[in-house]
Order: sequence, then structure tokens, then C-alpha cells
Amino acid sequence: MTGVNIEKGEDQLNAQAKDLRNTFDKLKKKSDKLWKSIMSDTNLSEELVKEIGRVSERLKKVQHRIELRLRAKKEYGKTIAQTEQAYKSIMDQSKGMLQVLEFQAGEAEEADEDNQAEAARQKAAMSDDGL
Repeated sequence: MTGVNIEKGEDQLNAQAKDLRNTFDKLKKKSDKLWKSIMSDTNLSEELVKEIGRVSERLKKVQHRIELRLRAKKEYGKTIAQTEQAYKSIMDQSKGMLQVLEFQAGEAEEADEDNQAEAARQKAAMSDDGL
């Protein structure tokens, strides 16, 4: 019986060793699979960091371009305001000059009419004297 018990004990020990080896192999496969996932995620992370760097650099360039364009727009606004002010000033001066010219033209017309009337009187007076 002791031989049988020893064989049973060995069989049990072998079965336990086999179970332990299967469990160890399963754990090793899970560990390897987990390591592959870790490496895959690490590679993805590195790619994302690179992409973030590229996008960040692009964002800086776009923000700089916006800043330059805002400055240019501000300068255009100043130029437009100055031009409008100068145009308004020119128009005001033109109106004033037009009023002066109209006034002077009116006076010249009156003077011309007076001169014509005087000339007509003198002509009439000469005609009356010559009769």
C-alpha cells in the first residue's frame, strides 16, 4: 500500500505541477499580451505627443498671423478715418469756396447789369443830345 500511496501522491504531485505549469503559462501569455498592449499604447502616446507638438507649432503660426492681420486691420482703420476726415475737410472747404464764388459771381453779375444799364443811359443820353 505504501507503494500505491506513493504513486498516488506522485500522480497528485504531477497533476498539481501540471496545473501549476498551465496556470503559469496562462499568466505568462496574459503578461505578454499586456506588455504588447503597453508597447502599443506607448507608441500611440509618443505619436500623439509628436502630433500635439506639430499642432501646437501650427497654432502658434496661426495665432501670429492673426495678430499681424489685426494690426494691419487697425492701421487700415486709422487710414480710413484719416482719409474720411480729410475728405470731409476738403468738402467743407469746397462748400465755402463755392459760396464765395457764387457771391462774387452775383456781385459781378450785378455790376455787369449796372454797367450795361449805365451804358444804355449814356447811349440814350447821347442820342437825346444828338437830336
